[in-house]
Amino acid sequence: MKPYYAVAMQPRVIGGCMDENAVAKNLAHSCELIDRAVDGTAQTMKGQTPKIIGFPESFLHGFGPARKRTFQTNSRMARTIPGEETERLGQKAREHGTYIAGSMFEVHADYPGHFFNTGFIIDPGGKVALKYRKINCSNSAVELSTSPGDIMARFSQDLETLFPVLRTPVGNLAVYICFDGLFPEMPRCLALMGAEILIRPMGPQPTSGIEYVDTWRTANRMRAFENNVYLIGPHWADSPQTESLVAEGHSMIVDFNGQILTESDGAREHFVVAPIDIERLRRRRRNERNNFLAQLRTELYARVYAARPCFPSGPQTDRERGLRDLDEKWALEGQVYRALVERGIYTEPEADAK
Repeated sequence: MKPYYAVAMQPRVIGGCMDENAVAKNLAHSCELIDRAVDGTAQTMKGQTPKIIGFPESFLHGFGPARKRTFQTNSRMARTIPGEETERLGQKAREHGTYIAGSMFEVHADYPGHFFNTGFIIDPGGKVALKYRKINCSNSAVELSTSPGDIMARFSQDLETLFPVLRTPVGNLAVYICFDGLFPEMPRCLALMGAEILIRPMGPQPTSGIEYVDTWRTANRMRAFENNVYLIGPHWADSPQTESLVAEGHSMIVDFNGQILTESDGAREHFVVAPIDIERLRRRRRNERNNFLAQLRTELYARVYAARPCFPSGPQTDRERGLRDLDEKWALEGQVYRALVERGIYTEPEADAK
């Protein structure tokens, strides 16, 4: 397989709670950006066009209000996948012969009272070829979408559903989303399922600071290095027409040695492009040095995870509905923390313990 180019898109986003036509506007703008990315890549790369284009988290509708986020404010922005929006993106995928990835809120008739944060990949034929329901969402501090871990009693236990990988002529592709990237287990599971290219759509942050950029950069490099994978990290551009959230930008593409191949210089709207060489990655994995998957002792680690469950996500877990608001979420997090203290996993600070 010859090397080819991939794009990490960095678009401005209009918030769905600020503009009732946000989805249509964001969708039209995203299609324009796809055309620009294809033309720009062809111009600078001697006629070659990108084979993969990644968009950030919730790029079609925003992320809902900051402090006053509720199930109602966010679930009303959710769409079906496949649906009208993925069909329009699919037209662009067919037109340009590329894979298009991103994430959006999703509703599904099988799960009333819930909505998911769903990653997707559209193939060059225009079809939704992969769907991944974000696992680390209801356990974050800011998100209200339902995780498969919240409804495991009725969600598929199939590993290919929980950790899907799309095997394609350009490599084995997978998606994990934003907060997922702070858990090394998530991309590791995808790598163990065969992923060679990870696409991590990133969303806006509650506050700004260089520490967010540093964490984003460090986590992406480590996830790529420890799993011997390429990582495509699309992020938001600065988006003043959204709901009081900050976008740091710095979209990037990282190689399987953890080296940044390209990175946006800030939060302005544009895209970054870098080469993907799958054959070089596969040769790298044949080398025993720092070949972490081949050297992984999964059975030993699995015993600790089985004996020390943390956030509820066992096979009998079944929330009847999604979280109502952030206050309910934060109360749940407090319960989990206290359980970890009681079981001796965490130790409380002395001042709090008195």
